[in-house]
Amino acid sequence: MVEQFGRIRIIVNGTVLPAPFLDIYEVVSCCGDQGLLGLAFHPDYANNGFFYVYYTDVTGNIAIARYTVSAGDPNVADPDSHYPILNQLHQPYTNHNGGQIAFGPAGYLYAGLGVGGAGGDPQENARPRPSPTARPNVTPRSRPTPAPRPTP
Repeated sequence: MVEQFGRIRIIVNGTVLPAPFLDIYEVVSCCGDQGLLGLAFHPDYANNGFFYVYYTDVTGNIAIARYTVSAGDPNVADPDSHYPILNQLHQPYTNHNGGQIAFGPAGYLYAGLGVGGAGGDPQENARPRPSPTARPNVTPRSRPTPAPRPTP
């Protein structure tokens, strides 16, 4: 369970575990449309322990970061494993910050960044174009080096 003010909790058999899975309260701005807004587990989480969080930081910037589950306890993340993926400049207003993150079938992490518009969308950020989407490649693949092209 993602808590907007900066914690991720685990629920087992209807009971919330006492210790949070991750607590990043000190780096998250909250509330309204800000806070810890999204969570996605890497498709190979069972092997690499990577998961990604989407939040607004204390300066109002949109941030996406990778964390890793701790080696000793699968119910606790390693808070020191923070690895930044994206830090976008502050939206023009404090609302409409998006927050949905998910992996697509090709292994890319997609993130809906929101339009950052106020009520009534005074800067028309949401019209007529759709909300911006980020697609960072968080799983680099090795690619063969192409053979040199023959000279004619």
